[in-house]
Amino acid sequence: VHSRPLVTIARDEILHESVKQAMQTRGVVNAEIVRRTPTVGTLAIHATPLPGQPCPGVVLVFYDVSEQRRHSGELTYRATHDALTGLANRRHFCDEAERTIARSNRYEEALSLLMLDIDHFKTINEENGYNIGDKLLKECADLLFNQCRLSDIVARYGGEEFAVIYPGLDLTAVIPRAEKVRAAIALE
Repeated sequence: VHSRPLVTIARDEILHESVKQAMQTRGVVNAEIVRRTPTVGTLAIHATPLPGQPCPGVVLVFYDVSEQRRHSGELTYRATHDALTGLANRRHFCDEAERTIARSNRYEEALSLLMLDIDHFKTINEENGYNIGDKLLKECADLLFNQCRLSDIVARYGGEEFAVIYPGLDLTAVIPRAEKVRAAIALE
């Protein structure tokens, strides 16, 4: 049976830099290493220098924080995405919109915003039930998301409202995209 080390110490620059920094500053240094073997995960390193002359040492303590990072990522996702559609939620969209607008202003780039609202959605819910309404919202979200570029910011803005920010696209470029989305949703 071949076993692989969690960290290859001789090749890991982060580990070496942590030890070096702990020795130079005579203070505690914390760092993280993403390990690749045996599974992907994250190790936290806590380097504490030992007093002594002429060759002081360093105590290294490793903690597996993989589960914490995974859980943290999951919580972040839940806080920033709509549970039904998986699109960005309104709060996350507004935060991203502020950053995108600032970047657009700074670099004098085009920027467009598209707002969509499903007509008569309340009637659809009342006549067909909320399960059908939810299915319609998911289908519209998928259709909208698949029509967008990776750089676009797509969100469920409200109940049956969706929003898209198109960085780098002016009105001339966005109108045909909006019409394509409208036509596709009308066919659903």
